[in-house]
Amino acid sequence: MNPLDYPTFETAETRVIPRIQIPTDLREDYEKRVMEFYSFHLQEEIESLARNLEKVLEVEVELLDWDNKLGFTHLRIGTHSGLDLENLVYKEHNINDPKTAIALSAIVQKYISLLI
Repeated sequence: MNPLDYPTFETAETRVIPRIQIPTDLREDYEKRVMEFYSFHLQEEIESLARNLEKVLEVEVELLDWDNKLGFTHLRIGTHSGLDLENLVYKEHNINDPKTAIALSAIVQKYISLLI
C-alpha cells in the first residue's frame, strides 16, 4: 500500500479534517469489489456502525448514500458536515466538530476495510 493511502487528520484553526481516499491498490478493480461488498450484504455493517457511533459520540448520522458502481458515496452528520466521494477521494465539507470528524472517518475507514 502506498503510504499516501493511509487515512490521516489535519488541523486547521479550530477544525479537525479527515483525509481519506480509496487506496491505490483497490482502484483498478474497485467496481468489482463494490459488487462483492453488496453481494455479501456488508452495507448492513456500515449502517450498524453508524447507529452505534450515534449513541457513543452523540452525533446524528443523517444520510448514507450508496451507488451501485461507486459504493459508499456520501455521508452527512447534522445539516452541513459530511464526506463525499469524488474521484475515489473522500472530500470533507463543513466539519467543525472533532466528534463529527471521528464518526465520519470511522465509518468511511470501516467501509474501505471491508473492500479489502
